[in-house]
Amino acid sequence: MIITDNNFVYRRSMYPGNLEALIVDTPRREEEILKLPKIHEWNVETSSRAALYNTLAWDGEWANLAGWIEGEWSEYAKFLGVRPEIYAQGWLNVFRAGNSFPAHVHDCPWHGFFVVRGGNSYTRFYYTDLRGRQRIHDIPSVDGTLILVPGWYYHEVSPWAGPGLRITMAFDMFYDDWDFGRAERSASQTREKVAYTCVKHARLFANN
Repeated sequence: MIITDNNFVYRRSMYPGNLEALIVDTPRREEEILKLPKIHEWNVETSSRAALYNTLAWDGEWANLAGWIEGEWSEYAKFLGVRPEIYAQGWLNVFRAGNSFPAHVHDCPWHGFFVVRGGNSYTRFYYTDLRGRQRIHDIPSVDGTLILVPGWYYHEVSPWAGPGLRITMAFDMFYDDWDFGRAERSASQTREKVAYTCVKHARLFANN
């Protein structure tokens, strides 16, 4: 479904797969992620290591989710009239009480996130409408929802106050291969100053 709010346009889809399997597997995945070095100063620990792993390369139900997301992107790309072949790199966001994301923007053409367990929360986007006015658009964090949106919109998530965990999987999509496959990259070729060392760090979405 394409959602349009004045000058703000995005795609929303509902996952037909097994959400419970993703929720049950999250603690194990989080434990693995926390073994990686912290490279960003987010107060969500799994997000602070985002560029060092790729959720879209995981197995099990995560692999089913990744394949479904690729298909949803293909449909969105057709609607937009843009090239469907694109690299995608994903990470896990595990919120505990008080965790939040301040307003930020992604340095990529397209961005997406999938809500595994959202509770009573939402992501707030900031944009400029057709009359040049500053507007906001809140997207509720409904379990099983995929959102695909341009990467340049500022957005934030307020502090989590719900019971248990808030779990989302976010991903950036970009057309440059960022030299995947090289052992190292020069400073001028570094994306967020982190060297991707092999192709498993990004999945190529193609128009299959």
